[in-house]
Amino acid sequence: MNDSLSSNRANRKHEDPTFKEISRKELLRFFLVIVGFQVILFYFHGYLRFLEIHMEWVPTSGEDPESPKANTSLESEWLIDPSFTRILESLSPKQRKEIEAMEQYFRFEDSHPIDSSCGIWQQAYIDKHKEHVKPSSIQKAFETWKRNGRVDTSDQYLIHYCPKEGADCGGVADHLFGAFSMFLHSLLTNKTFLIDWPEDVWYPETIDWNASRVMTPILQEYASSRGTYPEEYYFTQNLLNWKPNRIDVLFNMNTSRTEDKDDLCVIDKIKTKLDGHPFVRVLTNHGSVLRQMKEIAIKNQLEEWGLQKHNIYSCLWRFLFPLKGPAYDYTLKYKALLQHPDILSVTVHIRNGDEAFRENFRLNHGLMSKYIECTQAIVRHAKTSPTQRVVFLVISDSELTTDFIAKRFPNETLLTGMIPSHFSTDSARDREKLLRPVTDNMIMSYSSYAVHSQSGFGRLASFVRGNDRRAKMVGEFPLHIQGCPADQEFFFTTMDHMAKVWSLG
Repeated sequence: MNDSLSSNRANRKHEDPTFKEISRKELLRFFLVIVGFQVILFYFHGYLRFLEIHMEWVPTSGEDPESPKANTSLESEWLIDPSFTRILESLSPKQRKEIEAMEQYFRFEDSHPIDSSCGIWQQAYIDKHKEHVKPSSIQKAFETWKRNGRVDTSDQYLIHYCPKEGADCGGVADHLFGAFSMFLHSLLTNKTFLIDWPEDVWYPETIDWNASRVMTPILQEYASSRGTYPEEYYFTQNLLNWKPNRIDVLFNMNTSRTEDKDDLCVIDKIKTKLDGHPFVRVLTNHGSVLRQMKEIAIKNQLEEWGLQKHNIYSCLWRFLFPLKGPAYDYTLKYKALLQHPDILSVTVHIRNGDEAFRENFRLNHGLMSKYIECTQAIVRHAKTSPTQRVVFLVISDSELTTDFIAKRFPNETLLTGMIPSHFSTDSARDREKLLRPVTDNMIMSYSSYAVHSQSGFGRLASFVRGNDRRAKMVGEFPLHIQGCPADQEFFFTTMDHMAKVWSLG
C-alpha cells in the first residue's frame, strides 16, 4: 500500500514539474494574506481608539441613544439641522462638490498650530507660556515676591477670573470680551495669561490656559506648608461693569479721559498692585481690544506683529479658544456653505433677553419687522446676480423667533439646531452649556453680512468677521430708525461704534 502511494506521488510530480514550486507559492501567499489582514485590523482598531480619545463620539440616527458610547458626548447638540441639508440639496452638484472641497481646504488650513495670517507673535508667546507655567517658574515668582515685595512684569501672571459664586460675570460674550482684552494686555506687557473659570471647557492642545490646573495646585501646596490659605497669594480686582474711561486709565490708555482726581487716586493704587504682584486675578466683562488699538503706540506695536482691526478678534479667538472634535466639524460645514461664492449669506441675530424664557413670552412684531426690513435691504444692496442664492442664518434665544423667520422665509432660512439658552453664572455651568452659544457665535461670524442687536453676542461675531461695512446693529426698540437705506454709507454700523456700547469691544 505504501509503495503504491509513493508511486502515485512520484508519478504526479513527474507529470507536473512545477508541483513543488506552486505549493510553496500558494502557502506563502496564504501566509501573507493572513498577516496583512491582521495588520489592517490592528491599525483600524488603533484608529477607532484615536477617535474615542481625541474626538467626541457623534452617533448617527441609527445608534442606540442609551448606549454608553452614544452618551459620552453632546450627541444631540451636533446633529446638522434639517434646514442645512435642505439648502445643500437645493444646490447644483457642482456647487455641492465645491462646498465639500472648501470644507477640506479649511480643515487643512486649521491643521497648522500657527496661523500665518495672524502675524509673528504666536510662537514667541507659546514658548514664554510653556516656560512660565512650569512649577519652578511659579515658585521663582512666589519667592521673589516674598523676598522683594514685587516681581518684574515678565514674571507676572494675569488671570481672567470668574468665581463659582458671588459675582455675575455675564454671558458668553462678556466672558470672551474680558478674556480677549486681558490676554491682549498680557501680550503687550509681556505677562503670562491664564483663565480661571468654574468650567474647564477648552482643550489644552498647544497651550493650557487653565489656572486651576496649572497654578492652583502649586499655590495650595505652598499654603499647606506655611499654614496659610491660597487666596492670600492672589491680588483680585473686580472690574465688572466699570465705566469705559476708568478701564482706559487703568490700562494706560489716555489718562485725560477722566478728570476726577479722587477716581485717579483710587485707580493709581490699583495700578500699583497690578504692576508688582505676581498673581493678579481680574474680573471683567468688558472688551477693550479695539479701544486699545486707538492708542498710537499700541496700534503700531500690534501692526508690527501682524494684528490689525480686521483680524485681531478672529486671531485672538483661534489662538485662545480653538474648537475641537464635533464642535469644530460642525462649524466647518456651516463655514463652507456660508462662504461659497454663489451664496449671499446674512446672519439675523435677534436677542429677546430673559423675557424669552418666560411662559407668557410674546414676540415684539414691530422689532421683528425692523430686522426683516433691514435684512431685505442688505440683500437688495449686496446681491450681485439674479441667480445668487440667498441664505439667512437665523440665531436667537427664542424658538418663537426662529420659527417666525423660518415660516416667513422657508427657502432661505438656515438654522443651527442649537437649543436656545443663556449662559450665565445663574445657570448650570459646564462644557455643554458654554460650547453651544460659542459654536453659534463662531458660525455667525462666517456669514457675509449681519443684522443683529446691540448685545455683546451679536457684536462679537461682527468683530470676528472684521469688516466695517458688513453689519447693521438694530436697537432694542426700532423707533429711532426710519427705513433701512442699505445703499447709504451711514447704514452699516462701524466696529468703532459697536465698541462704545454695552460690553464695549
